[in-house]
Amino acid sequence: MGRRARGTLERSVADVACAIPAAPRTSGAVGTARRMRRLLDAAGDRANVLVSFVVDLDPDGGALLYRLLTDGHLPPDTVRPPTGSP
Repeated sequence: MGRRARGTLERSVADVACAIPAAPRTSGAVGTARRMRRLLDAAGDRANVLVSFVVDLDPDGGALLYRLLTDGHLPPDTVRPPTGSP
């Protein structure tokens, strides 16, 4: 920072950038998942949206989703049976 007449401060862009902490960055996957969740939460019929999403996946994407949901890749409390299921 430099001094100007009458004791006022002059700041450069670099000074300001150092003074403002950077917002935490989320990974692309986390950000995309959050956007997907907001869209799903805003939808009226979650089941229909999810079915449409899965139907629109290409075969590789569908197979990957199936493996992720069934092969223990997710934390145990992440995927739960629907309420009222045995």
